[in-house]
Amino acid sequence: MKKQDEKMKQVLLRLALQKRDPMGEAWIENKELQSITKMEPFELNDAIELASSMMLVDVRNSMGTAPYKFHSITINAKGRHWLES
Repeated sequence: MKKQDEKMKQVLLRLALQKRDPMGEAWIENKELQSITKMEPFELNDAIELASSMMLVDVRNSMGTAPYKFHSITINAKGRHWLES
């Protein structure tokens, strides 16, 4: 597995462990995810961009989130399925 794929998988695993709300979602903000994963912001941005391009996560964007390219993120059903396979 390539290094970028490993970082994406690490992010997805952390997202999958988050407590889900009644709708089944578990949104986590950028700074909290960075704190949990211990990744540099650029590494986190790359991992999330890759997961997003594969439609494994849902991303909320907003202005003023630098150095992050996202506000918050949650894993979706496709992402959970990807982790299981």
